[in-house]
Amino acid sequence: MRTTALLGCALALVGPSVGAQESATADSARLRERCQFASRALASGHPDPHRQWALNFIRLCPGDAGPVLAAQWEGGNAASPSPAELNDLVFSSQKIRDQRVFDAAAAVARSVSTPSSLRFGALQVLASYADSTVAVSLDDLEHPNTAASLRVSTDVFPTAGAVPLATDVRARALAIFASLAANEPDAGIRAAAQYLSRGFGVGRP
Repeated sequence: MRTTALLGCALALVGPSVGAQESATADSARLRERCQFASRALASGHPDPHRQWALNFIRLCPGDAGPVLAAQWEGGNAASPSPAELNDLVFSSQKIRDQRVFDAAAAVARSVSTPSSLRFGALQVLASYADSTVAVSLDDLEHPNTAASLRVSTDVFPTAGAVPLATDVRARALAIFASLAANEPDAGIRAAAQYLSRGFGVGRP
């Protein structure tokens, strides 16, 4: 009788643990499946009814997000993302800290042949890579307030991507801001870069 009672207690203790493990495994499998679906929706290069959902969801997939998001920036001209899609692309790129995303956004920010909307978005991403607590909005860049400081957010939880950031990623971002602030022919982009340079104290002793 006592042995039966002890066995029952042991099963009661083990049961929830096994159940929790099975649930976690199932959740992991579902997440992996959705990550693969999001990656396929974005990799097709064609209009997809799930595209905007995928742009937002891919940030939850650190193993996939780096190359997928980088490809979205690299193909931005051809894709011509809508304002809502660009907003999701910026948001997900800010949430994933992956060197490939930084490099792709940096190339877009410097490209004089790229539409200004994409370049503004890329500058938002670079600002967040320079300092993950900085919350620069599109309006901040399109209508920079020369007297305002960069806004800061404490509700920031970026996730490391598969390719770690270079140790000098902040310096690289600030160098891009400084270069655009001094040499960019587009007045809007130049003003945005000047705003970021001032905000980050570029050139300040």
